[in-house]
Amino acid sequence: MTPAKATGPHKRAVASHRLVKSNRRNRSKCCERLSTLESEALQFVVLTSARGIGEIRFARRNVFWIIPCATSLISAGKNYVGRFGFRGRLMAKNVELLASYWTIAGGALPHTNQEYSPFDLKDRVEAIARAGFTGMGIWHSDLEHIVKTRSLRDIKKILNDNGLRHLELEFLEDWFCDGEEKRASDVRKKMLMEAAEVLGAHHIKVGDFYKKKTPMAKLIESFAALCKEAEERGTKILFELMPFAMIDTLAETMEMIEGARAKNGGIAWDMWHIAKLRIPYEDVARTLSQCQVSVEINDGTFEAPWDLVEDTVNHRRFCGEGEFDVKGFVACLLKAGYAGPWGIEVLSQEIRDKSLEYLTAHAYRTTMAQFPE
Repeated sequence: MTPAKATGPHKRAVASHRLVKSNRRNRSKCCERLSTLESEALQFVVLTSARGIGEIRFARRNVFWIIPCATSLISAGKNYVGRFGFRGRLMAKNVELLASYWTIAGGALPHTNQEYSPFDLKDRVEAIARAGFTGMGIWHSDLEHIVKTRSLRDIKKILNDNGLRHLELEFLEDWFCDGEEKRASDVRKKMLMEAAEVLGAHHIKVGDFYKKKTPMAKLIESFAALCKEAEERGTKILFELMPFAMIDTLAETMEMIEGARAKNGGIAWDMWHIAKLRIPYEDVARTLSQCQVSVEINDGTFEAPWDLVEDTVNHRRFCGEGEFDVKGFVACLLKAGYAGPWGIEVLSQEIRDKSLEYLTAHAYRTTMAQFPE
């Protein structure tokens, strides 16, 4: 098939349908990413503009190509055959993906004093945007490292210049504790809240890694206080339900959220935790109408020879590369009305020495493959 005929303001862009090589600088930046795609089953990166004219970008024989195209022709999941015989599948333009922090953090090591990414923030943001993401995550240790050389205003400009409109900030723990633990938590909270306000964060992720059992009344009071502060900063507080947390069931989580009575409070869903806790997808979908929600998808195995901590920080997998029914989960949430953004969070020792271009391109391609045509 060939592109449909265009009318009106799009006619000139489609009729000429000229194929343009990018300049040398763009080729050097993009070939590593795009040449990893199979030449006979290309997956195009679609970039659009507000005036209805977009670009279809892909690589062939290690050269980066651009086809100007009216956005009216960019139909999610449709096969595309250009005048020059290049075939491929268009990525769904209505799916917004967020590159969660650990997926693109490179050599950063979880739960150590080296949690900040060795990749420069600007390089990360540019690579994320080139791959097709519209959002990203920043971990608290990474934020501390970044602001040593850049202001929050500088960070905001970098995000805006690259079209990233969804930002996740994490991670706040011990917000429900007392004494020295709470004082240390308050210092981190202040940093995250200030950043959320300036950067326009979608949410701040909170939780617990050490099963610090706490009375429900205390949790409700603490969560409500967090949500109130976040509301003043224009952001949301989302509790990540995990096997390691002080509460590890959906019933307890909803009791805390509903007890806090905060419109900006809710759950940060992570498919790895959902799989390990054996939470039915339908139960996850029901929370969409009960509270604020964010969603991260990934893959893994249901059983492993090591403990859960080792599994979650070193052995997660990209979507479609493990045992989880990622497509089924996505379909369930789409049917329930979840519109994104969809985070992709993969922590794995196997990817910590990979290039930034590989991480962003592979994460985007494997995640997009989970969405229906």
